[in-house]
This record gives sequence, C-alpha cells and structure tokens, in this order.
Amino acid sequence: MILSTLIKWEGAFHEAVQEEECTLISYVDDGDIIVQSSEIDTNCVMLRHAYGIVFELFTRSGLALEHDKTELFHFTRARMGFDRTLDLGYAPYTGDNPLKPKTYWRYLGFYFGRKLTFQEHVRYYATKALTTVMAMRMLGNSTRGLSPRNKRILMA
Repeated sequence: MILSTLIKWEGAFHEAVQEEECTLISYVDDGDIIVQSSEIDTNCVMLRHAYGIVFELFTRSGLALEHDKTELFHFTRARMGFDRTLDLGYAPYTGDNPLKPKTYWRYLGFYFGRKLTFQEHVRYYATKALTTVMAMRMLGNSTRGLSPRNKRILMA
C-alpha cells in the first residue's frame, strides 16, 4: 500500500514538472530531486521550482517537509562554479541565508564526489578501517584485557 502511494505521488510529481528535465529518486524517507542542464544557474531555477512542487504535494498529502534537512549538491566537470548557492524560497534557506552545496553526496550508504567517482567513498571507509585497527591497540595491556597473543592475531 505504501508503494502504490509513492508511485501515485511520484506520478503527480512527474506530471507537474513534465516540461523540465527533472527526476525524483525516493527511498522511504530519503528523496532526491535531480535536474540537469548546461548551466548551474539554470539548474538552481529548476530545483527551486521542483522543490516547490514537492512541498505542495507533501502538504496536500498531510505530510511535513523539513526544510532544514535539505541538502544541495552540484555534479559538474567544471573546475569552478560548483559552489553556487540556492535561495530555496522556504525558511531557513531564503534571502541572506541560501542553501550551500555540500562537498560530497551520501546516498544509501555510498559517498560520491562532484564527478560521481567513488574516491570519497573509498577515502571514508579506508579511514574508518585505519582508525578501527589503531583502536585495537587499546583493547588490553599486560595485566588486563586481551593477551598479547590475541592482539597479534587481530592485527594480522
């Protein structure tokens, strides 16, 4: 039943933004609006319009959209212009406090950089593994905890 509601909602979204290149990805309570064009400024205008449609659909359905949890991310091959902010039109991201783009995108446990590479994902999990191994040294000493033999087995 939830799936059919999502499909109807997503269908209403696609009907509302049919004239624009706009896609909605949603998984439970984690949704993304994706727009693409040749200019980031055009993308920002399209995003603001699409976000307004999503907000209206949520409101009509009796759901609340938490604006302060909104994130912005620009995918680009360009070396400049990826830090373009967006006046979302909803508090707290209006006027003097626009929505600022993040440096990486996290979606369903994966981390992506601006060029859609896995470099950020590999860096994050390599750092996590390294700190885990470094923390294993603290699991025991000569009087308590793991014996030196067991610590050696963990480190190998």
